Amino acid sequence: MDSTTPDTVKTLPIEWVGSWTGSSWGVISRHHPLFQSHAENPEAKWHPIASPCSMKVLRQEGRSLLVMLISDLHQNHAVGTLSVDGTALVLASQQTDYQLTIDGNRMFGSAIQRAHGDKKALTHFATGMIELEASA
Repeated sequence: MDSTTPDTVKTLPIEWVGSWTGSSWGVISRHHPLFQSHAENPEAKWHPIASPCSMKVLRQEGRSLLVMLISDLHQNHAVGTLSVDGTALVLASQQTDYQLTIDGNRMFGSAIQRAHGDKKALTHFATGMIELEASA
């Protein structure tokens, strides 16, 4: 049972900025720097990834969230759930699952990407670490 009430749920800052660092086997995400050049011929090989990113909280109702994840190349929606104590956030988008820790105005953690339902589902995947800081 959820022991929080609307008065005790942590409200997250709206704007977060930071970076994504990881690696992929193949190219599955529109956020990937090589997506445009590999979209027609997705080559299954190893690629390092490093790029700036941001997150915007579009809506928060209690512990449930709707966010927009943004890179220079793409933006997509994700849904999330905040832990009871407000120190953890799990997010899921069409291809990526995030496990994030919240420490004050910092958010950091890991991500796993799979091309669900796509012909590349068994041959393209990625991992990453994301670090964000709330914007003032």
